[in-house]
Amino acid sequence: MASREISSILRQEFVFNIDNITSNGNETGGILTFDSAGFESVEFFIISTNDYTDGTYLMLPRHGDVSDNSQHVAVPSDELTDTPPTSPPFIFGVNQVSRVGYFGKKRFLSTHITVTDVTVGARIGVFIVANTPRHAVIVGNV
Repeated sequence: MASREISSILRQEFVFNIDNITSNGNETGGILTFDSAGFESVEFFIISTNDYTDGTYLMLPRHGDVSDNSQHVAVPSDELTDTPPTSPPFIFGVNQVSRVGYFGKKRFLSTHITVTDVTVGARIGVFIVANTPRHAVIVGNV
């Protein structure tokens, strides 16, 4: 029996706006920062749309103690889950969703995408879902 309603225990925001990526290099997607205060678990979702043509896209989760993400650093691999141990979270195809769990101790999260082998490009975005709040609404009979 469910004892909590889901809308009060989830929060989601884009940290990399869905955008057309048409050149190699580091993309910041608008440099958005996610504040994870009040939540125990966070998941990055990397999405590609049906506009994927070519290229390799590596999502690089970043974190820091301040909201200014120019001071964020790469998240160590031992603070990430759902990632194959020998390869980072890549996006390879049309309408694909990849996910990476985060259990680091920093409050603020952001991401960059490193792009290689692009001739035409793709439309890609990253959003975060936070779950397991420190305090949640209890509903119904417990």
